[in-house]
Amino acid sequence: MKDEVALDDTPAFVTERIDGLLAVFDLTDLESTTHFTYWLERSSLRKSVPCVLLANRADERDAREVTVEKVKAFGDKLGIETFEVSAKSGANCLLALECLLTELRAVRPHYRFDGHSSLKILQIFLGD
Repeated sequence: MKDEVALDDTPAFVTERIDGLLAVFDLTDLESTTHFTYWLERSSLRKSVPCVLLANRADERDAREVTVEKVKAFGDKLGIETFEVSAKSGANCLLALECLLTELRAVRPHYRFDGHSSLKILQIFLGD
């Protein structure tokens, strides 16, 4: 693995201001699941803010290396919602963001979602 840096190594001034976490791994790269496991299982950040797992490149079916079952198992193991998405086509991206916002509303009911507030979402790409 390249540069194995845990999320907990992220400077506090960044993580203290995070409202949510989008963790992204590559469906066409089985090794990215190793990075995923390493980062998310060791992260206290994942436990302190709403988190959604995005399995990207769902549009590249012929190049897929990670099974649907494995994606579901990752989410189940960590207790987080998972979405197979395509950043290229936008498939399921809005659905995943809506899920993250719903989770954020559940833990921060006082938070204003009026179009004037800015959400700070940390997006982490788990791969090379």
